[in-house]
Amino acid sequence: MGQRHISTFFPDNFTREQVKKAIETAFRDSGVTDDGRFVGESGHGFKIIGYYLKRDGIVTAYPIQQDDYTGKEHENAVVRVWRDRGLNAAALAPHDHRAAALAAFLESDVQGGDDSARDYLAWLDAVLMDESESEETTGNGFTVTIDRHGVLIESDYLEKLNSFRYSHEEFRTALEQVVLLMLGAKSGSSAHRQ
Repeated sequence: MGQRHISTFFPDNFTREQVKKAIETAFRDSGVTDDGRFVGESGHGFKIIGYYLKRDGIVTAYPIQQDDYTGKEHENAVVRVWRDRGLNAAALAPHDHRAAALAAFLESDVQGGDDSARDYLAWLDAVLMDESESEETTGNGFTVTIDRHGVLIESDYLEKLNSFRYSHEEFRTALEQVVLLMLGAKSGSSAHRQ
């Protein structure tokens, strides 16, 4: 077998401590937006985007290319999410069964719960940080397996959507859309109560 390459989106030579320090530097040197997003310099020549919640602290963070961040939809997004009596998700491209399976997973198993989305993000990070070989869970309609090669989502009930593999970044992007949507819904509903 050849040498395995594990991608955490951070430079391969970074230790776990260097990753934590780069994230802390980016967070400290940036401003946090109302939706919890921060973008800052890592101190190593690249920027880091992340999400911060007062209740939980930094929930996720990863490096971005200087030109990647425009504040618009991430280039790895294959679905879009919105709220209308619950979480809705749809493929960005028509007839994209792979994206449709990811959207169906978000609606069925994540269901607009930012806690569920954060759980999946934590499992993804555990695999990427080499804390776990793989993570597998079965929800309402899908079985998700996260390993070093990507994320496999298998439908337990939709033959047309059977199973598809996604990159770590595609999966992260979809889940982060849910977290941001739910944060916006929570801050909007708390504003209405005041």
